[in-house]
Amino acid sequence: RRIGGGASSFLIFAYPIKPRAAEIVRNGNTYTFVPRRRDSCSDGRPVRDCLGRKITLRSTRGREIRIRFEPYVSPLEKINRIMHLVDVPGRPRNNDRANPAD
Repeated sequence: RRIGGGASSFLIFAYPIKPRAAEIVRNGNTYTFVPRRRDSCSDGRPVRDCLGRKITLRSTRGREIRIRFEPYVSPLEKINRIMHLVDVPGRPRNNDRANPAD
């Protein structure tokens, strides 16, 4: 997926960034940030395992911005995580007991 301005998959619109400044490449469960334009990426080297790491880009006017990619979590999964915060591990609920006399 392409990163930058124009019709990029990951569109940065807060500051003008050149189109196709970089790409995110997936190899199995590893994501790599690959710079494509040296004038837009301060460090011209690829960043392996880039999820959760800050990456610096440069706008067309020279302003440095930091971006970070995070794994996608669906809204349903977020709600389920919140709902399970009240679970007490190791303590069975009444309807989970094999023998109610315990």
